[in-house]
Amino acid sequence: MKRTGRFACAAATALLLCAPSFAQTNAHAKPSAAPAVHRPEPGATRLESLSRVLRDKNSNWAYAQLGAIAQRKSSGILGQRAALALGFYDYQRGEFDKAAQWLAIAQGDPLLGDYDLYWQAMTKLALNDNSGALAEFEQLRSQYPYSVMTEQALQSLGTAAIAANQPADGVAALEAYAGTRNSSQLLLLRGELREKAGKPLDAAADYEAVYTRFPLSDQARDAGGKLATLSAKLGAQLQPLPTDARLARASKLFEARQWSDARNEYNMLTPLLTAQELERA
Repeated sequence: MKRTGRFACAAATALLLCAPSFAQTNAHAKPSAAPAVHRPEPGATRLESLSRVLRDKNSNWAYAQLGAIAQRKSSGILGQRAALALGFYDYQRGEFDKAAQWLAIAQGDPLLGDYDLYWQAMTKLALNDNSGALAEFEQLRSQYPYSVMTEQALQSLGTAAIAANQPADGVAALEAYAGTRNSSQLLLLRGELREKAGKPLDAAADYEAVYTRFPLSDQARDAGGKLATLSAKLGAQLQPLPTDARLARASKLFEARQWSDARNEYNMLTPLLTAQELERA
């Protein structure tokens, strides 16, 4: 899935523990806060180098050295960041029990705490501790509301909510996030959660938003299929899509040169149109 690449990219960036973009980001501050001045801790360059080596073959020696740093009581924040690097590395290898141990050591990092909490939650999800994962994703949203991991965390929170059979928790998190309405992924996810929570009409509203407002997205086709299924179940309870919204969708498909999809949309619209709109269709 496309979002997997975003997860890997974000986490790989976190492994470059001295990168200025992260050193200047305060996860607790509002976006308007002035960036902090970055002064690398002693040993940070070596830590970054070892973290890079983890991505190479035959990196056992780097793993061992990072492990020694992480477990040394005097290592302080560098030990936490070494543990974060190892936790992500083991997660990627499917060594989830080991990852959980390293990520527990990394907990409390003042700069990368949101990354650690995210990967702790992802590890619990991989270990089928769905309720524990959901609780940690909710903690991440509460403790780091302006984290750069926000949308990834919400996607994973929704997955955890479905797996834990607590869809209402996922709905609440997505409703509280202002950016949901501008994301086809999050809108589709909220629709799925609302449907599982027994709110099919609310779910239909989200599917309609994806289908009409984001016709070029990967999620639009899924939303259309889900709408058709709900329409068959709900009958007259579900109002048909507004004609102007469907025309706008067809126009976007046409402008994007998605000829087949545009033709299908216009074909379905012709019985509903008159005069100039019918001529254009």
